[in-house]
Amino acid sequence: KKKKKKKAKKKAVVSTQSEWERLEQQRLDKLQVTRDEKARLRMEKLRKQQEEQEKENIRRQAEREAAARQREEQELAEMLRLQREREERERLARENKGNNERERKQREAQREAEKQARIKEKKEKEEQKERERRER
Repeated sequence: KKKKKKKAKKKAVVSTQSEWERLEQQRLDKLQVTRDEKARLRMEKLRKQQEEQEKENIRRQAEREAAARQREEQELAEMLRLQREREERERLARENKGNNERERKQREAQREAEKQARIKEKKEKEEQKERERRER
């Protein structure tokens, strides 16, 4: 009896076979639309993920390039610092060599002056002795 009631109800809602087919088709169309919508949303989500991934890749690449540039600049600065230090050492060595040469010449001149002074002193002593000898 219950089954018959249901059938009767159904028949009351769906009067003809063609109307029932039309409603079924609408339901299927709705399902299809939701499937298409879900597929579209999945594709949209995937596209957004890909865009985000691409942005992240670009950002990382930029970071790598910046780090490489910074390393190159540091290496260049270090090379320049070492070159300046080497040039300063060479300049000091040249100055020192010049100072050493000047000091050596001064010492030679000093020795020569002392030698001349001793010779002069010796000569004066001899002259003094000669005068004393003559006076006697």
